[in-house]
Amino acid sequence: MLEHYGKLVRERTPLQPGAHLVWPWPIDKVHHFRTDQIQSFDVGSIPDPQSQYKNIVLWTAPHTTKEENFVVANRVSRSLASTNQAGMPIEVATNHTPPVSLITGSIPVQFQITNIMDWFYNNEDSPSLLQDLATREIVRYLVNVDMNELMSYGRLEAGRDLISRIQQAAEKHQMGARVISVGLQDIHPPVKVAPDYEKVIAALESKQAKILEAKAYEIRTNALAEAEAVSLVNQASADSITRQVTAQAGAALFTNQIPAFEAAPSVYAERKYLETFAQATAPARKYLLLMTNTHNVATFDLQDKIPYDILNLTPPSAKK
Repeated sequence: MLEHYGKLVRERTPLQPGAHLVWPWPIDKVHHFRTDQIQSFDVGSIPDPQSQYKNIVLWTAPHTTKEENFVVANRVSRSLASTNQAGMPIEVATNHTPPVSLITGSIPVQFQITNIMDWFYNNEDSPSLLQDLATREIVRYLVNVDMNELMSYGRLEAGRDLISRIQQAAEKHQMGARVISVGLQDIHPPVKVAPDYEKVIAALESKQAKILEAKAYEIRTNALAEAEAVSLVNQASADSITRQVTAQAGAALFTNQIPAFEAAPSVYAERKYLETFAQATAPARKYLLLMTNTHNVATFDLQDKIPYDILNLTPPSAKK
Protein backbone atom coordinates (compact mmCIF):
# COMPACT_ATOMS: atom_id res chain seq x y z
CA MET A 1 0.00 0.00 0.00
CA LEU A 2 1.46 3.39 -1.05
CA GLU A 3 0.58 6.55 0.87
CA HIS A 4 1.58 10.09 -0.17
CA TYR A 5 1.52 12.54 2.73
CA GLY A 6 -0.64 10.06 4.63
CA LYS A 7 -3.20 9.64 1.85
CA LEU A 8 -3.67 6.51 -0.20
CA VAL A 9 -2.44 6.70 -3.79
CA ARG A 10 -5.33 4.79 -5.34
CA GLU A 11 -4.03 4.82 -8.90
CA ARG A 12 -0.92 2.93 -7.78
CA THR A 13 -2.57 0.67 -5.17
CA PRO A 14 -1.94 -2.12 -4.63
CA LEU A 15 1.71 -2.21 -5.60
CA GLN A 16 2.69 -5.40 -7.33
CA PRO A 17 5.92 -7.24 -6.49
CA GLY A 18 9.01 -5.63 -8.02
CA ALA A 19 10.81 -2.24 -8.05
CA HIS A 20 8.81 0.99 -7.67
CA LEU A 21 9.85 4.64 -7.70
CA VAL A 22 8.62 6.53 -4.59
CA TRP A 23 9.48 9.73 -2.70
CA PRO A 24 11.53 9.30 0.46
CA TRP A 25 9.87 9.17 3.85
CA PRO A 26 7.93 11.06 5.22
CA ILE A 27 6.54 12.11 1.83
CA ASP A 28 5.77 8.57 0.68
CA LYS A 29 5.30 5.51 2.88
CA VAL A 30 4.88 1.93 1.75
CA HIS A 31 3.01 -0.66 3.87
CA HIS A 32 3.87 -4.29 3.18
CA PHE A 33 1.38 -7.17 3.53
CA ARG A 34 1.85 -10.88 2.91
CA THR A 35 -1.30 -11.54 0.93
CA ASP A 36 0.02 -14.68 -0.77
CA GLN A 37 1.03 -16.39 2.47
CA ILE A 38 -0.93 -18.27 5.12
CA GLN A 39 -0.52 -16.48 8.44
CA SER A 40 -1.32 -17.84 11.87
CA PHE A 41 -1.52 -17.02 15.55
CA ASP A 42 -2.07 -19.12 18.69
CA VAL A 43 -4.99 -18.79 21.07
CA GLY A 44 -4.62 -19.95 24.65
CA SER A 45 -0.85 -20.17 24.92
CA ILE A 46 2.46 -18.54 24.15
CA PRO A 47 4.71 -20.83 22.08
CA ASP A 48 7.93 -22.04 23.66
CA PRO A 49 10.81 -21.98 21.14
CA GLN A 50 12.61 -24.82 22.91
CA SER A 51 9.61 -27.18 22.80
CA GLN A 52 9.56 -26.99 18.99
CA TYR A 53 12.55 -29.34 18.90
CA LYS A 54 10.89 -32.02 21.06
CA ASN A 55 9.78 -35.13 19.21
CA ILE A 56 7.26 -36.24 21.85
CA VAL A 57 4.71 -33.95 23.49
CA LEU A 58 2.93 -35.29 26.59
CA TRP A 59 -0.10 -34.03 28.48
CA THR A 60 1.73 -34.35 31.76
CA ALA A 61 4.57 -32.02 30.71
CA PRO A 62 4.18 -28.34 29.78
CA HIS A 63 5.28 -27.58 26.21
CA THR A 64 4.42 -23.87 25.96
CA THR A 65 5.58 -20.82 27.86
CA LYS A 66 2.10 -20.01 29.18
CA GLU A 67 -1.12 -21.96 28.86
CA GLU A 68 -4.58 -20.61 29.62
CA ASN A 69 -7.47 -22.71 30.88
CA PHE A 70 -10.78 -22.81 29.03
CA VAL A 71 -14.11 -23.69 30.60
CA VAL A 72 -15.92 -26.54 28.85
CA ALA A 73 -19.20 -28.30 29.56
CA ASN A 74 -19.30 -31.63 31.37
CA ARG A 75 -22.37 -33.80 31.10
CA VAL A 76 -23.76 -35.08 34.40
CA SER A 77 -24.75 -38.75 34.25
CA ARG A 78 -28.34 -39.29 35.25
CA SER A 79 -30.51 -42.33 35.82
CA LEU A 80 -34.22 -43.02 36.20
CA ALA A 81 -33.98 -43.80 39.91
CA SER A 82 -37.45 -42.90 41.22
CA THR A 83 -40.99 -42.03 40.19
CA ASN A 84 -43.39 -39.24 41.07
CA GLN A 85 -46.91 -39.56 42.45
CA ALA A 86 -48.27 -40.21 38.98
CA GLY A 87 -45.85 -43.10 38.49
CA MET A 88 -43.71 -41.25 35.95
CA PRO A 89 -39.90 -41.71 36.16
CA ILE A 90 -37.84 -38.84 37.54
CA GLU A 91 -34.23 -38.19 36.53
CA VAL A 92 -31.94 -38.17 39.55
CA ALA A 93 -28.25 -37.29 39.37
CA THR A 94 -26.04 -40.26 40.19
CA ASN A 95 -22.94 -38.24 41.10
CA HIS A 96 -21.91 -34.81 42.25
CA THR A 97 -19.65 -33.94 39.32
CA PRO A 98 -19.88 -30.23 38.44
CA PRO A 99 -21.30 -29.48 34.99
CA VAL A 100 -18.07 -27.77 33.85
CA SER A 101 -14.43 -28.75 33.45
CA LEU A 102 -11.17 -27.12 32.42
CA ILE A 103 -9.01 -27.78 29.39
CA THR A 104 -5.85 -26.13 28.19
CA GLY A 105 -3.71 -26.14 25.10
CA SER A 106 -2.56 -24.21 22.08
CA ILE A 107 -5.18 -23.51 19.40
CA PRO A 108 -3.57 -22.31 16.16
CA VAL A 109 -5.72 -20.20 13.82
CA GLN A 110 -4.63 -19.82 10.21
CA PHE A 111 -5.89 -17.04 7.96
CA GLN A 112 -5.13 -15.22 4.71
CA ILE A 113 -5.61 -11.57 3.74
CA THR A 114 -8.06 -11.30 0.86
CA ASN A 115 -8.70 -7.53 0.74
CA ILE A 116 -5.83 -5.18 1.55
CA MET A 117 -8.01 -2.08 1.70
CA ASP A 118 -10.38 -3.57 4.30
CA TRP A 119 -7.55 -5.15 6.26
CA PHE A 120 -5.56 -1.92 6.54
CA TYR A 121 -8.16 0.88 6.68
CA ASN A 122 -11.33 -0.53 8.28
CA ASN A 123 -9.67 -1.34 11.61
CA GLU A 124 -6.83 0.18 13.53
CA ASP A 125 -4.99 -3.07 14.38
CA SER A 126 -6.43 -5.88 12.30
CA PRO A 127 -4.07 -8.69 13.49
CA SER A 128 -4.83 -8.02 17.17
CA LEU A 129 -8.54 -7.59 16.44
CA LEU A 130 -8.74 -10.89 14.56
CA GLN A 131 -6.95 -12.67 17.41
CA ASP A 132 -9.33 -11.15 19.97
CA LEU A 133 -12.34 -12.15 17.88
CA ALA A 134 -11.02 -15.70 17.55
CA THR A 135 -10.40 -15.92 21.31
CA ARG A 136 -13.94 -14.68 22.02
CA GLU A 137 -15.56 -17.18 19.66
CA ILE A 138 -13.47 -20.06 20.99
CA VAL A 139 -14.39 -19.24 24.60
CA ARG A 140 -18.08 -18.98 23.71
CA TYR A 141 -18.01 -22.24 21.77
CA LEU A 142 -16.18 -24.33 24.38
CA VAL A 143 -18.69 -23.62 27.15
CA ASN A 144 -21.39 -25.31 25.02
CA VAL A 145 -19.64 -28.57 24.08
CA ASP A 146 -18.89 -31.68 26.10
CA MET A 147 -15.28 -32.18 27.14
CA ASN A 148 -15.09 -35.88 26.27
CA GLU A 149 -16.68 -35.37 22.85
CA LEU A 150 -14.37 -32.45 22.10
CA MET A 151 -11.26 -34.45 22.96
CA SER A 152 -12.30 -37.52 20.97
CA TYR A 153 -14.49 -37.70 17.89
CA GLY A 154 -15.76 -34.10 18.02
CA ARG A 155 -12.51 -32.30 17.16
CA LEU A 156 -13.09 -32.14 13.41
CA GLU A 157 -16.66 -30.89 13.69
CA ALA A 158 -15.66 -28.36 16.37
CA GLY A 159 -12.89 -27.04 14.10
CA ARG A 160 -15.36 -26.49 11.26
CA ASP A 161 -17.82 -24.72 13.56
CA LEU A 162 -15.10 -22.42 14.90
CA ILE A 163 -13.97 -21.53 11.39
CA SER A 164 -17.52 -20.48 10.55
CA ARG A 165 -17.95 -18.51 13.77
CA ILE A 166 -14.65 -16.62 13.46
CA GLN A 167 -15.27 -15.93 9.77
CA GLN A 168 -18.68 -14.42 10.52
CA ALA A 169 -17.16 -12.21 13.23
CA ALA A 170 -14.41 -11.05 10.83
CA GLU A 171 -16.93 -10.25 8.10
CA LYS A 172 -19.02 -8.27 10.57
CA HIS A 173 -16.00 -6.00 11.14
CA GLN A 174 -15.14 -5.98 7.40
CA MET A 175 -11.61 -7.19 8.04
CA GLY A 176 -10.87 -8.53 4.56
CA ALA A 177 -9.47 -11.85 5.80
CA ARG A 178 -10.41 -15.49 5.26
CA VAL A 179 -10.11 -17.98 8.12
CA ILE A 180 -8.63 -21.22 6.79
CA SER A 181 -8.33 -23.55 9.77
CA VAL A 182 -8.65 -23.82 13.54
CA GLY A 183 -6.55 -26.57 15.08
CA LEU A 184 -7.81 -28.39 18.18
CA GLN A 185 -5.25 -31.20 18.18
CA ASP A 186 -3.31 -29.79 21.16
CA ILE A 187 -6.17 -29.39 23.63
CA HIS A 188 -5.80 -31.49 26.77
CA PRO A 189 -6.56 -31.41 30.51
CA PRO A 190 -4.42 -29.06 32.61
CA VAL A 191 -0.96 -30.41 33.31
CA LYS A 192 -1.62 -30.70 37.06
CA VAL A 193 -4.60 -33.03 36.64
CA ALA A 194 -3.48 -34.81 33.45
CA PRO A 195 -2.13 -37.95 35.26
CA ASP A 196 -5.42 -38.40 37.17
CA TYR A 197 -7.40 -37.84 33.97
CA GLU A 198 -5.38 -40.53 32.21
CA LYS A 199 -6.14 -42.94 35.08
CA VAL A 200 -9.85 -42.25 34.74
CA ILE A 201 -9.73 -42.79 30.98
CA ALA A 202 -7.75 -46.00 31.46
CA ALA A 203 -10.34 -47.26 33.93
CA LEU A 204 -13.18 -46.45 31.53
CA GLU A 205 -11.40 -48.21 28.67
CA SER A 206 -10.74 -51.24 30.87
CA LYS A 207 -14.41 -51.31 31.84
CA GLN A 208 -15.47 -51.13 28.20
CA ALA A 209 -13.01 -53.87 27.28
CA LYS A 210 -14.47 -56.14 29.99
CA ILE A 211 -17.98 -55.43 28.74
CA LEU A 212 -17.03 -56.28 25.17
CA GLU A 213 -15.22 -59.42 26.36
CA ALA A 214 -18.33 -60.51 28.27
CA LYS A 215 -20.51 -59.88 25.22
CA ALA A 216 -18.14 -61.90 23.05
CA TYR A 217 -18.25 -64.77 25.57
CA GLU A 218 -22.06 -64.55 25.63
CA ILE A 219 -22.25 -64.74 21.86
CA ARG A 220 -19.75 -67.60 21.72
CA THR A 221 -21.44 -69.71 24.43
CA ASN A 222 -24.93 -69.08 23.08
CA ALA A 223 -23.83 -70.08 19.60
CA LEU A 224 -22.26 -73.30 20.93
CA ALA A 225 -25.36 -74.08 22.97
CA GLU A 226 -27.62 -73.48 19.98
CA ALA A 227 -25.41 -75.64 17.77
CA GLU A 228 -25.40 -78.45 20.35
CA ALA A 229 -29.17 -78.20 20.72
CA VAL A 230 -29.63 -78.42 16.95
CA SER A 231 -27.27 -81.41 16.84
CA LEU A 232 -29.18 -83.22 19.58
CA VAL A 233 -32.50 -82.52 17.90
CA ASN A 234 -31.19 -83.79 14.55
CA GLN A 235 -29.73 -86.89 16.23
CA ALA A 236 -33.02 -87.60 17.99
CA SER A 237 -34.91 -87.09 14.74
CA ALA A 238 -32.56 -89.47 12.90
CA ASP A 239 -32.91 -92.09 15.68
CA SER A 240 -36.68 -91.73 15.52
CA ILE A 241 -36.70 -92.23 11.76
CA THR A 242 -34.39 -95.28 12.11
CA ARG A 243 -36.64 -96.90 14.68
CA GLN A 244 -39.72 -96.23 12.59
CA VAL A 245 -38.15 -97.70 9.46
CA THR A 246 -36.90 -100.74 11.42
CA ALA A 247 -40.32 -101.31 12.89
CA GLN A 248 -41.97 -100.97 9.50
CA ALA A 249 -39.45 -103.41 8.00
CA GLY A 250 -40.10 -105.93 10.81
CA ALA A 251 -43.83 -105.60 10.31
CA ALA A 252 -43.46 -106.10 6.58
CA LEU A 253 -41.23 -109.16 7.15
CA PHE A 254 -43.79 -110.72 9.50
CA THR A 255 -46.55 -110.03 6.97
CA ASN A 256 -44.52 -111.85 4.27
CA GLN A 257 -43.83 -114.86 6.58
CA ILE A 258 -47.51 -115.70 7.04
CA PRO A 259 -48.11 -116.88 3.42
CA ALA A 260 -44.92 -118.99 3.56
CA PHE A 261 -46.06 -120.73 6.76
CA GLU A 262 -49.56 -121.35 5.41
CA ALA A 263 -48.13 -122.85 2.20
CA ALA A 264 -45.85 -125.41 3.94
CA PRO A 265 -46.03 -125.42 7.75
CA SER A 266 -43.57 -128.32 8.28
CA VAL A 267 -41.00 -127.01 5.84
CA TYR A 268 -41.23 -123.52 7.29
CA ALA A 269 -40.76 -124.78 10.85
CA GLU A 270 -37.79 -126.99 9.87
CA ARG A 271 -36.15 -124.10 8.00
CA LYS A 272 -36.55 -121.72 10.92
CA TYR A 273 -35.12 -124.33 13.26
CA LEU A 274 -32.04 -124.78 11.09
CA GLU A 275 -31.56 -121.03 10.75
CA THR A 276 -31.78 -120.62 14.51
CA PHE A 277 -29.39 -123.54 15.11
CA ALA A 278 -26.88 -122.09 12.64
CA GLN A 279 -26.99 -118.69 14.29
CA ALA A 280 -26.65 -120.15 17.80
CA THR A 281 -23.71 -122.42 16.94
CA ALA A 282 -21.88 -120.02 14.66
CA PRO A 283 -18.88 -119.44 17.00
CA ALA A 284 -18.58 -123.15 18.05
CA ARG A 285 -16.27 -125.74 16.48
CA LYS A 286 -18.15 -128.39 14.49
CA TYR A 287 -17.30 -131.97 13.44
CA LEU A 288 -19.15 -133.87 10.72
CA LEU A 289 -19.29 -137.70 11.03
CA LEU A 290 -20.48 -139.44 7.90
CA MET A 291 -20.65 -143.09 9.14
CA THR A 292 -23.48 -145.52 8.68
CA ASN A 293 -23.80 -149.24 9.72
CA THR A 294 -20.46 -149.25 11.58
CA HIS A 295 -19.27 -149.64 15.15
CA ASN A 296 -16.04 -147.65 14.87
CA VAL A 297 -15.14 -145.48 17.80
CA ALA A 298 -14.00 -141.92 17.00
CA THR A 299 -11.74 -140.19 19.55
CA PHE A 300 -11.46 -136.42 19.56
CA ASP A 301 -8.90 -134.31 21.38
CA LEU A 302 -11.01 -131.35 22.39
CA GLN A 303 -8.10 -129.49 23.96
CA ASP A 304 -6.99 -126.36 22.18
CA LYS A 305 -3.77 -126.81 20.33
CA ILE A 306 -0.91 -124.54 21.37
CA PRO A 307 -0.02 -122.21 18.48
CA TYR A 308 3.21 -123.11 16.70
CA ASP A 309 4.70 -119.65 17.03
CA ILE A 310 4.52 -119.81 20.84
CA LEU A 311 6.58 -123.03 20.89
CA ASN A 312 9.36 -121.40 18.86
CA LEU A 313 9.88 -118.50 21.25
CA THR A 314 13.41 -118.20 22.64
CA PRO A 315 14.16 -116.60 26.00
CA PRO A 316 16.10 -113.31 25.88
CA SER A 317 19.83 -113.50 26.58
CA ALA A 318 21.11 -112.37 29.93
CA LYS A 319 22.61 -108.92 30.15
CA LYS A 320 26.36 -108.74 30.74
